[in-house]
Amino acid sequence: MLFGVLILYNIDALPLDQHQWRQTQTLSVARNFYFGHWNILMPEMDINNNQPFVLLEFPIYQYLLALLWKVFGFSYVIGRLYTVGLMVLTSWMIGKIAEYVLGRSLRFWGHLLLVIPMAVFWSRTFMIDIMVLFALVGVVYSLVETDRRQNPNFLWLFTGMLSLLFLIKPNILIVPFLYCLYFFLSRPYLRRSWLKLTAASAVALGLGTCWFLHAKAVNASNPHFYSAAGIEWFWGTLVLIKDPWTYQTMGWRILINCGGALALIALVPGIISKRTRAVSLLAILCLVAYFYAAPNLNLNHTYYQLPMLFPIVLATILGLEELFSSLPNSVNRYLVPALKLMVSVSCIWTLQSGWYEIGFPTTSPYSMKPNASAAKKINAYFEANQIDNKTALVKNVAICELRSISYEPHSILFLINARGIFISKDECPGFLAKSAEEFDYIFVLDNEVNVARQLPVAFDNKRKVLITM
Repeated sequence: MLFGVLILYNIDALPLDQHQWRQTQTLSVARNFYFGHWNILMPEMDINNNQPFVLLEFPIYQYLLALLWKVFGFSYVIGRLYTVGLMVLTSWMIGKIAEYVLGRSLRFWGHLLLVIPMAVFWSRTFMIDIMVLFALVGVVYSLVETDRRQNPNFLWLFTGMLSLLFLIKPNILIVPFLYCLYFFLSRPYLRRSWLKLTAASAVALGLGTCWFLHAKAVNASNPHFYSAAGIEWFWGTLVLIKDPWTYQTMGWRILINCGGALALIALVPGIISKRTRAVSLLAILCLVAYFYAAPNLNLNHTYYQLPMLFPIVLATILGLEELFSSLPNSVNRYLVPALKLMVSVSCIWTLQSGWYEIGFPTTSPYSMKPNASAAKKINAYFEANQIDNKTALVKNVAICELRSISYEPHSILFLINARGIFISKDECPGFLAKSAEEFDYIFVLDNEVNVARQLPVAFDNKRKVLITM
């Protein structure tokens, strides 16, 4: 019930909360599918102007979202409910994995994932990383169901889920690999199925390799810094790895955002119990291994901690189930509701203080960010000049940031339904002097008109427009 209330809050808002650049980047790809460019092998992004083919993850999340829009109409509500559905299914699969480890049905903590602050927040966003978490848990779930039912048909699901991970984000494979390796070594039926598991893994690896080679070839002819990141973008520098601040920051995120504080309590009974000891200890190993697989990205992007939710939540469920199963019902009658209340209050407090603004709801979504205000003025310009940006993209647009006011290029281009480029404040004067004629529309964003008037360009209100903030 708490999850439902938090999810429905402001569910139709513009995608202007945390990591809005990533959300609107994802939405722009989905919108281009929706507008009729249905080739899933050539997804289009709107930040690279006339070279829109910038291939990153395999865009299955965006493609399915576009199909939903095609059926129900373009709507932020539909998109958010789609992501919520993935998170609910993920929670259900974690519960089934916990039951498999315990050898019985869960009595107390079936859907703990749905009251973890990070899970609640990101399930309301337009992020392919929710599908990554779904596929990660799906790999482990399909493997344990194969063993529990002694039925190899679930290996088809295993192949599909593993293929999603190879296609979307292979750098997180260390987490499901460690769990699958443990279950494989400890379950005779799975060991006997080694040939089928190898074949399934080979199919997934092959699909991932094909996408990687295809993306590399396409991106070579459409250069963009998104597709030019090297290993240092994942790993960072040695200074970052050695810096105590890195571990302090990650530690607080895990404790507060990912439910790590409750997991620390649950680890004690989880490790004491022989039935859950190995899986509980495995959670610690997974967290460490996953962080070192991409320390720079983990530090710079909070959504990169989403895969950590699986080992944290699974270990927490197992530990609490073992703890409360050992206590008399007379104690559990009061202790379980009290702990659930504490977890719920903690979730609401964390969301309010760091993710939402529940106490101060915005009356207009355009007041949320400077770039949204800029988008509102550009949309007004399009409407006043009878330029259709409702049913089709406005192309060849340049947005110039004259002063640093925390603009986000993806957000502005998405909100004005346009395709083009974003010019930073340092490059703006030179761009306007030399390259302005190459673009159909140029919007210069500034908070001081006098400064803009000194630029070597005339604002004619037809092609070059000054947007004052």
